[in-house]
Amino acid sequence: MLSEATRILMELRETGQTLRAITDIPYDAAYAAQREVAEALGEAVGGWKVAICPRGVPIAAPLLASTIHGDGCRLDLPSSDFIKIETELALRLASDLPPRAAPYTREDIVAAIASVSSAFEIVIPRAGEPPEIPFGFYLADYLGN
Repeated sequence: MLSEATRILMELRETGQTLRAITDIPYDAAYAAQREVAEALGEAVGGWKVAICPRGVPIAAPLLASTIHGDGCRLDLPSSDFIKIETELALRLASDLPPRAAPYTREDIVAAIASVSSAFEIVIPRAGEPPEIPFGFYLADYLGN
């Protein structure tokens, strides 16, 4: 059964609008909604957007494989009042960093990086961005990617 947040996110993806009020959700519920949306879309995760949230906590949102494009691609973007292009660093890992009891050290993380390149992220938040919407819901919405 899909959560209320997932139903709203799917509605936004399908119609571009929602008539429902958006309330904040805890981060664990936001991550659950991320998984549910990817499953409902039948999409594979091709990568991760990683950031630090306003509370200083590391957060992540999936990048669906179908939304990752290589050099020289041309995209037809939807007409939207709000599209941002962000310059990012894209890391390709040589090995996974699975969950473990002890935090990874800087050296562990650097050793797992195969390459670093520049990338552009097209941000089109389906429901808006904080402070217009609660941050937990924005996290559930893949941080607008």
